[in-house]
Amino acid sequence: MAVRLGASPVRLWQIGPGLRDLYAVRRSTGGGVAPSGLQVTRARGARTQVVLDTTGGGMRFSAIVPYADDGTRTNFTSTSRRMLERRAGQAQWAVGYALYHISYGGFGCANPDFDANMLQLRFTRVMAPQ
Repeated sequence: MAVRLGASPVRLWQIGPGLRDLYAVRRSTGGGVAPSGLQVTRARGARTQVVLDTTGGGMRFSAIVPYADDGTRTNFTSTSRRMLERRAGQAQWAVGYALYHISYGGFGCANPDFDANMLQLRFTRVMAPQ
């Protein structure tokens, strides 16, 4: 994951000039795993289903996320998703919403976190075995 984060302009104005460098926009890259999860699927017809799922895990970044000294390089992650899937022959498409959350769980003086609201589109084509 590549992130570009920093304090909002309103927050920078509140902080004052002495601390602005700590909260300036920065780039960070990271990776992690989400080994735990739960998925529930409910049929809505012969070829349509609703999928609800949630996953949890952790990530390690190259710089403090989200910013300043209030965060850490190691964070917890969670994703909650709702999707509508439809099959048509060997093709399947899905559209849905996901909330992605990153936080370090309060292991420090503050608990800055961030949420990403995502619209997700997916197309899958099942290939016949040869």
